Amino acid sequence: MSQFRLRTVLVGFSLFILVLPVAGIQVLRLYESALVRQTESELIAQTAVVAAAFAASFKDLGLPVGNHSREAESTAYRDALPRFAVLDLAESKVYDVPKTPTLRGEPDLVADRIGLSMEPVIAAVEATTLARIRIVDHRGTIVATTRTDRHTSLNDWLEVTDALRGVPQSRLHRRSDVGPALVALSRSDALRVAVSTPVVVDDRILGAVLAEQTPATIVQALYHKRFLLLQAGTFLLLLVVGGAIFASHSYVRPIERLVDGVRQISAGDATSLTTSRYRMKEIDELTQSVAAMAETLQQRTTYVRELSRSVGHEFKTPITAMAGTLEVLEDHIDEMETAERDRFLKNLTEDVDRLERLTQRLLELAHADMRGPSKSYSSIRDAAPRVDNLTVHLEGSAVETPLPIDHEALRAVLQNAAENSYQHGAKNLTIRCDVEPSTTVVDLIDDGRGISPGNRDNVFEPFFTTRRDAGGTGLGLAITKSLVQNAGGSIDCRAPAAGEGAVFRLAFPNEPAAA
Repeated sequence: MSQFRLRTVLVGFSLFILVLPVAGIQVLRLYESALVRQTESELIAQTAVVAAAFAASFKDLGLPVGNHSREAESTAYRDALPRFAVLDLAESKVYDVPKTPTLRGEPDLVADRIGLSMEPVIAAVEATTLARIRIVDHRGTIVATTRTDRHTSLNDWLEVTDALRGVPQSRLHRRSDVGPALVALSRSDALRVAVSTPVVVDDRILGAVLAEQTPATIVQALYHKRFLLLQAGTFLLLLVVGGAIFASHSYVRPIERLVDGVRQISAGDATSLTTSRYRMKEIDELTQSVAAMAETLQQRTTYVRELSRSVGHEFKTPITAMAGTLEVLEDHIDEMETAERDRFLKNLTEDVDRLERLTQRLLELAHADMRGPSKSYSSIRDAAPRVDNLTVHLEGSAVETPLPIDHEALRAVLQNAAENSYQHGAKNLTIRCDVEPSTTVVDLIDDGRGISPGNRDNVFEPFFTTRRDAGGTGLGLAITKSLVQNAGGSIDCRAPAAGEGAVFRLAFPNEPAAA
């Protein structure tokens, strides 16, 4: 199952939430530009049709062009074909609205007659498209219009002067009759698209067609797309709900489950934490860590409880004996013979010594249990034990290989093993160290009396000893086990082969030695 980092999920959701309004604004801006270009394209088509109709009407009269036209200063009207929309709200310059024409001019009579005949046509077009269309002759005088500005001059209009030079033109004009509220809602509300197209006959400019129109607003466009927008809104709602469900399932519910599990453990209603794989890597790691910690604490609790019971038993015996001895001495010390009194005092001394040994060993066990993971390395040869009357043999290819356990701990482990071997009648102790594929194995083999099969499972339990009468505390192997486990290794007691006594095997994971 693939996993995601919690940081990645949170950053992703944050960016998603951030991008939505930004993307929405950008989409609206792009849509506004699309509406402007759509209006421009419609005006280009309308002016082209009107210009072609005007030119065709002039040709039908069969009159010479020269007296009723002007020479084209540019061939842009021909070079720019086909003509596409070019206006863009983000880049195109917005011009102020030209002044209302008031200066009257003398129209070309032929153009005026043709224009008059075409006024019903442009009136019908304007009624259908709401675009205002005007036709001017080669002098810039209006010869066809639906308003009262017939025979006025448009020579002050850049669109007209450019078209009369042979350059088709498209521009944005700023409307002065729109309030700030509408401008804030849609920028295109405050603009008007103006398109001019020259009327060309035999490469001479007969006049020009000027068309103006306000593009559709965002509100109007959105209203026409309301069903599509409703579908998109439903999709976004489902997306947000799905994201919330995913977030809840991925990290909210796992955290709640983890909190409930920890609360049950702290209340004593559970002894372990139920773990399962989660998609969030951090939550999965946190759950595994908390479960391991809960298991460790539970083991520690059990260990401390059993150790406390054993400590109480071990200390109770000598303390009871000492109390009885002191009571006898207190009641009969004056009546006792010297030998008898010395025997009681010797018993007291032995019990005190035993308590002292137990206390010292318990301190060593506590120290071993509290040691953290080893940060240094040591080899078998460097930590070889020394015990009088016991010969230690080092064998194997890895006696000098660094093991992931510090020198003090490894020396204590081997020294405890050597002393136990000697105390159980061994004369020789063989320490064999070899490297296996994943672990380094250390075998401790002596030639002593060995350990009975029934005792092999108990030798590492605190206070388990077969030498209690000889002063054994039963804590040596418990200390050894703690030292080995804290270094990441393991130790177990194995069945001996023929001629062998006690056999212990230590195993450490293979790791590169610290530099």
